[in-house]
Amino acid sequence: MSQETTTQLETDAIQWAGKGSISAQGATFEVGHIGSEGATETSRANADVKKAFSISVDWPVGRPDKWVDTTDDVKNTTGIQRYMLYDQSKVLVPPARPSPWQYILCFTTTRTFDYHFSDGGGDTAEDCYECNVFVTAWDHCVQYNSTHPNITRITGTP
Repeated sequence: MSQETTTQLETDAIQWAGKGSISAQGATFEVGHIGSEGATETSRANADVKKAFSISVDWPVGRPDKWVDTTDDVKNTTGIQRYMLYDQSKVLVPPARPSPWQYILCFTTTRTFDYHFSDGGGDTAEDCYECNVFVTAWDHCVQYNSTHPNITRITGTP
């Protein structure tokens, strides 16, 4: 069962690193993390025992102060412990809003994977936003624009 906890996300603390990323459907997106610059890469010694996965989820756009605990199935399959997905255009408006991206997904994981988050897709093919996690000490974030922003599937490869 999912639970929500209230915590204000400090968007100024996000270090955006993936400028210029493009999904398979041609949508641009950006990835980043919240964490110490002193963190080191997590060991990949057990990468051969990790298995690729694909799991359906129902992550609707929520509030900017609500971390949502994932289900046990999502935790066990993906390592993702919690997420926050919201429409940041309703929080900050230009010129205070420095980002051209409408939606932001942040998540906390205990595993290193190359994650792909698929949005609702609507009548067209779904977009998939990649975030390659190699440090689990950080919260990871993806910014994107979409007409169907809910996250409906997560895939991962070791």
